[in-house]
Amino acid sequence: MKNKTERSIFKLIFVFTIATLTASVSYAGGSGKFSVSSPAFERGGPYPAEFTCDGSSFSPPVEWSGVPAGTKSFALNLWHTSRSGENEFSYWLLYNIPANVYSLPINVTGIGTIGWFTGGKGEKGAEAGGKNKIKENGYNPMCSKGGGASTYNITIFALSEKLKFNIKNVSRLDLLSAIKDITLAEDTLPYTYERKGRAKGSKKGKKGGKSKGKAEN
Repeated sequence: MKNKTERSIFKLIFVFTIATLTASVSYAGGSGKFSVSSPAFERGGPYPAEFTCDGSSFSPPVEWSGVPAGTKSFALNLWHTSRSGENEFSYWLLYNIPANVYSLPINVTGIGTIGWFTGGKGEKGAEAGGKNKIKENGYNPMCSKGGGASTYNITIFALSEKLKFNIKNVSRLDLLSAIKDITLAEDTLPYTYERKGRAKGSKKGKKGGKSKGKAEN
């Protein structure tokens, strides 16, 4: 009777341990839904002028959590749809962000591969956009001429593979086509931006140094 009871207890402990381990590894970045955020602004809130052409033009800090198991790389895209809904514009594209990186600091450089910022239905080329030759991280700061507030989006994709392209300049459309079958999770952080003239007291920031971001193993 004693041996039977001990076996039952051992079985319960074994089952509980397996269940706990399974739960703990289901998300590499902590359990929960894959989520993107920024310490600089709230979801759906106004975008700080600091990260536009009226400020430092630095790229914003971005963080994500709840990373799915099996993630091999991340991709980031900052994009905007015109009010007419006919055109999509891409302002920042990074891919092959290492799987152990869960955040990007302000004015990040040296992490991931830079894509092209584009305009006009995602077409790339001299007329539509191009690789940002001013910023080392490929970020194209908002610089609207007015017309009211618009919604912009930062989307992070958790991917089951690292990306390989046989083209030099990767656009938003190229990215979306390449990841359609390897996306484990994605989340979008929306924000609003309205230019109301040059921000008072804003000055161009000093050129930032290279930063490696925050990595978690």
